[in-house]
Amino acid sequence: MKVRVASRRMLTESTVFIELVSDSETLPGFNAGAHIELKLGAELSRQYSLCNPSMAPSAYQLAVYIDPDSKGGSKAVGELNLGDELEIEPPRNHFELVEGSAYRLLAAGIGITPIWAMAQQLHAQGKAFEMHYRTKRADLTAFGPEIAQAPFSAQVRHSYSEQESIDMSALVASPKPGEQLYVCGPQRFIDPVLSAAKAAGWNDSAVHREYFSADIKASENPLHLFKVRVASTGDEYEIPPDRSIAEVLDEAGHFVPLSCEEGVCGTCMVPLLEGEAEHRDLYMTAEEQAAGDMITLCCSRAKSDLLVIDV
Repeated sequence: MKVRVASRRMLTESTVFIELVSDSETLPGFNAGAHIELKLGAELSRQYSLCNPSMAPSAYQLAVYIDPDSKGGSKAVGELNLGDELEIEPPRNHFELVEGSAYRLLAAGIGITPIWAMAQQLHAQGKAFEMHYRTKRADLTAFGPEIAQAPFSAQVRHSYSEQESIDMSALVASPKPGEQLYVCGPQRFIDPVLSAAKAAGWNDSAVHREYFSADIKASENPLHLFKVRVASTGDEYEIPPDRSIAEVLDEAGHFVPLSCEEGVCGTCMVPLLEGEAEHRDLYMTAEEQAAGDMITLCCSRAKSDLLVIDV
């Protein structure tokens, strides 16, 4: 789809708010947790959560943290101006709200974007929820004024890392029957939440997470040489220790869609037909990884000598 930048403003000194509209077609509706993929250059695509859940949106609203260490994505978004046109992929949702008796929403930093959408949707549906939003300090809190003016502001608690530590156990204590836990943000926030939730007795099926950034974990056997066979052509490629499967396949002419390149978004995930993967992504659950039928090509490697994939 082609869209145009209809509005742009800074929410904080490092977070830009952008509204995208279409002049030629109706924007598809979406539920909280959905994202769109922005085409920001010939070989640059990035996914960003939508902040305004609606089945009939007049615009798509995004809030993007301009990372000083950006590989190009957020920097390119920060350089968009009013009237600029770009292409997007329509909304997709891998972080959707499931049916529950109540909801606990936890966000850190720019992880607020899908959580803010969830709070709006849950309020509109009359469902019980509470929300915790952690940022470095008040002036770096995206959507701070909007949350303060929201009719559910009393259900939101803020905390600031410059002022106080955080008790993860207290955040996830005493899960109620049917309650759902949603957490979004950087890995340093999400991982302790998941550990505390497990200790508090949350069912795995009631805990939902979306990483916005992550450190790719070290390989168990970094010097292991292995081959990847493309099932449709039979072509085989050796993957050296210093290159990803995606890089080698792309160089050989096989298109591999990429976005985060950190194993958090699932864009490069493909079917694994044979072999045993060394999963290094944070997109799939432990159960999905154990099933052994999918692999993320941007970061994962192989335990076996050969992987057969479908691209």
